[in-house]
Amino acid sequence: MEVKIGDVGPVGSGSTINNLKIYPYPIPPGEGTNVINVSFPPILTKGEKLKQKISYWMNRMGLLEWTVWGEFVPPEEDSSARCIFDPLHYQATIYLSDEHPEEQWDWSVVHELLHLMLSPIDAYIDELLLHTEKREQVVLDSHKEPIVEAVFNRLCRAIVGSSRPRLER
Repeated sequence: MEVKIGDVGPVGSGSTINNLKIYPYPIPPGEGTNVINVSFPPILTKGEKLKQKISYWMNRMGLLEWTVWGEFVPPEEDSSARCIFDPLHYQATIYLSDEHPEEQWDWSVVHELLHLMLSPIDAYIDELLLHTEKREQVVLDSHKEPIVEAVFNRLCRAIVGSSRPRLER
């Protein structure tokens, strides 16, 4: 959207703006000779903002071979964000809760992109677990997710520069 501002008066040290009028383009005839063009940045939708956030962090983290989409979903009891990905085709979707506060998007996006970045290690651990005894497999598998999440949270703190957001229940 473009707006033209007319009749601004002299500009300089200590000057004031006189008779400020804002018109949609074009300015009506005879309404002013001093005209300033003002452009406003486009208003982004929530989805467009998430897309920009994902793109920014993908670039920073060197994940440019991936195609990642973002979607908003109804809130889930155990998570405010999750990522489903296909490492064979380098495609993923990050799902954020509809109620997820925008100021926490950086943390959540980085956390989910870390899952993509480190998915080969996760796959290796799963392969190792397949070659262990059933009893040890159950014990090791029960510890895997809390350890991985703790490591990712520390990496997020290092990358994003803040503590993990606390979810209000």
